[in-house]
Amino acid sequence: MAHPLPCPPAFLAAAVLLCLCAACQDGSTPPAPAMPQTPAPDLVRLAHAAFTAGDYPRARDLLAQARTREPLLVDAWIGSAETAVHTNEAKDAVEYLGTAKKLLDNADAAWMEPRDRDNPRVEATIESLMGTAHVIMGKERYAAGDQQEANRQFTQAEKHLRNALNLYPDMEAAKSQLDFLLNRLTPEEATPAP
Repeated sequence: MAHPLPCPPAFLAAAVLLCLCAACQDGSTPPAPAMPQTPAPDLVRLAHAAFTAGDYPRARDLLAQARTREPLLVDAWIGSAETAVHTNEAKDAVEYLGTAKKLLDNADAAWMEPRDRDNPRVEATIESLMGTAHVIMGKERYAAGDQQEANRQFTQAEKHLRNALNLYPDMEAAKSQLDFLLNRLTPEEATPAP
């Protein structure tokens, strides 16, 4: 069978290589061929797989790329916050969630699943993660001996967790964090008796 090109593909490949080498006679490396960028939703899916496998640094990197490529993609901000919560980067989580919450009211916001735009579980997830981030910050402040700031963080956490449960009463993550808050030890109970 005759090849549809006037010359065999191997010859074309050699010709392209010669052209690239001729273009780089100064000894530099030829530029890499342009590759199409991975769409932000695909980066979020890859990040979810990395997160599920426990590869939080990879998930964080992929989500950062997704946020850069499509800053209005709500899923990228929520995924970034969830990853930050799991790696105890609570301040970052609060920042990401603040952006996600603002995007809920933005008509130009992008969604991986368009039906999520009006899904109360999405806002409940944001509230639950926000509450969890404040629990982490409260624990950190408590461990540092700053009881006043710890209580402020725990109060914020309780507000967000109650909001999550009002929006979506079956959210187990919010229930467990709220249970921790309501049953946490007082400073006197946490101090061992002499």
